Amino acid sequence: RWEDVPHGLRKPQGSITETMFVASQEAAERAAACCIRLFPHRIDGSGFFVAVFEKSHHREPPLVLPKEKLPMASIPWRARNTSNRYEVVLAETDEIRAIADFYGLAKVPAPLLAEYNVKGRL
Repeated sequence: RWEDVPHGLRKPQGSITETMFVASQEAAERAAACCIRLFPHRIDGSGFFVAVFEKSHHREPPLVLPKEKLPMASIPWRARNTSNRYEVVLAETDEIRAIADFYGLAKVPAPLLAEYNVKGRL
């Protein structure tokens, strides 16, 4: 709950904003019904959330695009691990099918972006 976040962790001092929290218990229950938390069973990693988002409308493209791309190192991403490798995998692979079977998923969206740790595990 937003009310439980210490003031020092709230923006602008911290990185937590009120919009990171649901507005009501009803909204939280609706959101929870639309996503799942996965605890990987075959990796040395942490759990993660999966959610499906449906695009309701298109944004207009920007009128002016930046001329130069930002270097990857300047883009903040707390989960980035330069020792890991990332690749696109199909839902039919043995690794993805094993995870889907473990969690009882009838179907898996594809393609997927997979992160392999330094030990080569998904």
